[in-house]
Amino acid sequence: MELKTIRCYSHLTLEDRRLFEQFDQAKMPVSEIARRLGKPDPQVIAR
Repeated sequence: MELKTIRCYSHLTLEDRRLFEQFDQAKMPVSEIARRLGKPDPQVIAR
């Protein structure tokens, strides 16, 4: 029996996107941006 991995994607809200833009312009690392936006996985931000 093969188990399939279920992925749950976390979309960014408009406010998250605005904050991301500010943090990105400030040259903040992706891991720090993810932490500040309350996202446990920096990959959510990196995409």
